Amino acid sequence: MQSGCQIYVKGSVEAAAFYQRALNLTLGMNFKDGDGTYEHASLMFGEREILAVAEDKGDMSSPFIRDNKRPVMSFNCYGLGTREAVLQAYNVLSEGAFHNENPDGPAPLPWSELCFYLVDKFGVYWWVAI
Repeated sequence: MQSGCQIYVKGSVEAAAFYQRALNLTLGMNFKDGDGTYEHASLMFGEREILAVAEDKGDMSSPFIRDNKRPVMSFNCYGLGTREAVLQAYNVLSEGAFHNENPDGPAPLPWSELCFYLVDKFGVYWWVAI
């Protein structure tokens, strides 16, 4: 298992370049939205992702808004290895969750076979993947 963090900022392309320069990182796997901003950009130190960056679209209807503020950072837990491990994490973390982006359970994304997003009962924003 690995862990990392993803930040949500306005100006994701500029932020990715800024953090690359600051920490001597390279751009890894990345996906841009139609507006040219990052939906996801992995910033790498060698073969390891150190930080991921995504554009904060400022949509106040987002399910991750709490007290009129979008979380700036999420805790990412990936490389769990099995579907069962992801399901176990989901079953526990979703108990009393403030918001669950995947109410029907973990689902696939282009960069992950099985994952979920939620804000747990303690207000921590999680992304967990196989």
